[in-house]
Amino acid sequence: MQIDFHHTCTYALARLTGFAHGEARIIAYSAQYVDDAKNEGLINFNNHEPYNHIASAHTVVPSNWEELAGFRENLDNAKNEKAWLPFHFLPGNGGLGAQEINTDPMVRRLICQPDSHLAARMNEACINARNQPNGLHRLGITAHVYADTFTHYGFVGLDNPINKVGKLFRDTGEELGQFLEKILKSSFTSSLPLGHGMVLVLPDQPFRVWSYQDRDGNSVHRNNTENFLHACQRLFELFHDYRGTGQGISLSNEDKASLQWAFSTFTDENEDVRHSHWYDLLAGNVGDHLFSFGALGPDEIASLHYVAKGEGSWKFFALATSDSKDSPSDSFTWSDAFEHSDWKRFHDAAKEHRDEVLDRILKEFSLDPTA
Repeated sequence: MQIDFHHTCTYALARLTGFAHGEARIIAYSAQYVDDAKNEGLINFNNHEPYNHIASAHTVVPSNWEELAGFRENLDNAKNEKAWLPFHFLPGNGGLGAQEINTDPMVRRLICQPDSHLAARMNEACINARNQPNGLHRLGITAHVYADTFTHYGFVGLDNPINKVGKLFRDTGEELGQFLEKILKSSFTSSLPLGHGMVLVLPDQPFRVWSYQDRDGNSVHRNNTENFLHACQRLFELFHDYRGTGQGISLSNEDKASLQWAFSTFTDENEDVRHSHWYDLLAGNVGDHLFSFGALGPDEIASLHYVAKGEGSWKFFALATSDSKDSPSDSFTWSDAFEHSDWKRFHDAAKEHRDEVLDRILKEFSLDPTA
């Protein structure tokens, strides 16, 4: 999924379950920032107390030499295990529970599946931490991972031949032509079998209908709009469970219709364009389509505006830097405000989430990415 879902759609779902604007804004920013927190290392303060932050993603398509270094991390499965696996391709264990015997090869057990028993455990751990200062930040992270299980299923968050696919078809059933195949084969995202790189962004675009031939030669048909709507319903339930406001509650027909309309109408290939259309939808500027929580005012839209790096970003407010990447020689002035900043709370939550998935949940299910 891309920014139109992880940020603005997640915001809408949070509001629909009763979260206030400020709460939903934290959840939505955290959900999207999972894709943008690509740097890791130490933040050195002038009081000699460094802060260690982690990366929840790696660069997918590098645009400069600096990003090329980040892309190379995808070649290292030890790093993929810490980023792609717990944050984007949660293993599914073949749909089996922790106590059920699974004799499949380990790599097949690591294939992501929608709404797996592992996802339920992840959600439970998040809910159990809801009273922590970074509870909403962790909920956003969990929402990102949970939503991705409904689109990233069938692939593993490691560089492994099991992710290779055969023929690839898009929309009308027409096979991708030779020219496009050359582009795919030469692109960074398809140069190694990591995650769903060999089918590019097709799983992440809400309007897309497509199909491919999987590792076993089976034809797999995908209707992304249906998958995205399923993800919306389950996120809606997760948010209600987090708030303790009921179980098994369904989206209203009116709100579901607005979601479906957005997924099938905002069809630009560029995710940022679709994201801007979502801002218009939330502001009530697209005709009769409006969510039941009502239109956002100009100030709410302005405060919802997402900035990943630079001035206006969470990192900027935490460290007063607009640099996209830090140098080990950089020194920052520590303040008590940093301890309570959204940026630090996100990274604290990311570390807690990663530890929960890798050190506890995977072990409960006898899953070992290094096997």
